[in-house]
Amino acid sequence: MLIGAAGLVCIIGTKLFHLSFDLTLVGEAIIVVSAFFWAGANIYTKKVGGAHHKIKMTMWQMLIGAVLLFIISFASEHAAIANLTVSTPSLLALLYNGILGSAVAFVGWKLGIE
Repeated sequence: MLIGAAGLVCIIGTKLFHLSFDLTLVGEAIIVVSAFFWAGANIYTKKVGGAHHKIKMTMWQMLIGAVLLFIISFASEHAAIANLTVSTPSLLALLYNGILGSAVAFVGWKLGIE
């Protein structure tokens, strides 16, 4: 986890040393924090999740994450959501990324842990 965190800090680069605070730095810090949580969840899943059904566990993780992301995005991007127009290609891309790109990939990865 520490080596991965060091790699992410290298990605952030010179902003850490110049101490310039802007929204880009906040976004990059969120990426580093999310990597720690993702790694911790994976370690916890390996230790405790062996007795649980992998597909059900993944479904709950994806569902809870999606609800939380929706709440955060609705609260922070309310003006953008109010002016949102959804096209067929964007809706299909969202469904593809949500179902195949995330859920199926996570289930396959978790089944491969054992």
